[in-house]
Amino acid sequence: MSAKSFFDSFFGRTNIERLLNKDNIVKLKHFEYDEHFEATVESVSDEQIKISIDDIIDRDRFRVNDKIVLSFVKSNEVFWADGEILFIKYCSPVEIVLTLNEIKKRGNMRKRSRYFVSLSGMIKNEADENGKAVVVRDLSFEGLRVDCSSNFEVDSRVYISINFNKKQRCSFKGKVIRKADLGKSYEYGIEICNILRENNIALHDYINKLENAMV
Repeated sequence: MSAKSFFDSFFGRTNIERLLNKDNIVKLKHFEYDEHFEATVESVSDEQIKISIDDIIDRDRFRVNDKIVLSFVKSNEVFWADGEILFIKYCSPVEIVLTLNEIKKRGNMRKRSRYFVSLSGMIKNEADENGKAVVVRDLSFEGLRVDCSSNFEVDSRVYISINFNKKQRCSFKGKVIRKADLGKSYEYGIEICNILRENNIALHDYINKLENAMV
């Protein structure tokens, strides 16, 4: 199954054209950066959105196919969208074309305490000495969704470390409960199984910040 068909079947899609218009302001979160970038919507279609960012972006950090989170306000409702970069043009301002896989109201995400994120991290199994890079796509108190190149079987026990920012990280043991082959990478649903108190506090603090974020 292709990545597109997987996302279309597994997640419900919301028509982005009903929510965003040209010149709307949105915020973009990329896993290589702690901060959010403010962006202006240049154009919107059913499956793609073009934005411009009047800020300095490191060419080595923003790449095609990178996973991102977009947030915006519509009619006093906060929306978060999970997506990826299709195209980048480094000019002034920087132009980026995105595809959005899923869009949710922040209020609906609060009910499950599961939030779209774009965070860097590391994953390994108990036999590995060195871990492999992962991108954390969503996060809750009970588990997370990640993309990575490593091939793990369902029910595998893994060790995860997530970078919340430059100074704070969270580590724990987990269990692979879902797996999807995206072609060049794999997507995993991972259940948190064993987490130390200090890491659990860091996880709760981070999710509480997401729950209270304005956008």
